[in-house]
Amino acid sequence: MNKGKLSGITIFMYGLSILLLLFTIYRLYGAMTYISSLVTEQSFVISENIRDVISYYYEQCASPFLFSVIIYVLGEMNEKLKHLLLKKGQLNPESELNNEQSSLK
Repeated sequence: MNKGKLSGITIFMYGLSILLLLFTIYRLYGAMTYISSLVTEQSFVISENIRDVISYYYEQCASPFLFSVIIYVLGEMNEKLKHLLLKKGQLNPESELNNEQSSLK
């Protein structure tokens, strides 16, 4: 197995992390449009209600962003652990190749 090749679970984690990051951007855009609609329609003053505005942004965007970071870090840890086990010889590099070939049959 090449050092540069990523395992399937790591690729899945990176992809999921990117999707969650895109979802965070979508939620951020939705929060911005909601706050701007409040300002234009109901004469909402942001400077007087800054705590509520920050709280709303936090509620909308914090959890998907944190999950994205956590899943990315888990993917990195998976790769580091795989390389560490390959160095120690506890993981057979041919085992993943054999499993992939047998699943194709």
